[in-house]
Amino acid sequence: MSELRANTISAANGTGPVTLTKQSAAKVWCQWNNNGTFETKETFNTSSLTDTATGRTTIAISSNMSSGDYSSQAQSCEPGASSTLYVGNINTQTASSIEMRGRAQSGSSTTG
Repeated sequence: MSELRANTISAANGTGPVTLTKQSAAKVWCQWNNNGTFETKETFNTSSLTDTATGRTTIAISSNMSSGDYSSQAQSCEPGASSTLYVGNINTQTASSIEMRGRAQSGSSTTG
């Protein structure tokens, strides 16, 4: 059995990280705050975020997908809120962007 250990894996030129291709790894990842202030917290393969409408955010992808036919998942929450759950939905997706829509759910009603 072989074992590979590394602290850093760099591209062949030694100046940047390895580009992930054809693996089962996350290709885009983003965490942001859109509750009063719009700020990006953590991202991967994301060039920009746009507050497109109330409860809607568009994420621009740095290295495009090969098409708009890919699997995407969304989660949303408000830390400390006891009665409101925010459900994230994918509104639209293309090879170069994803538009997310947050919906507030409180009890049996849904808004947003």
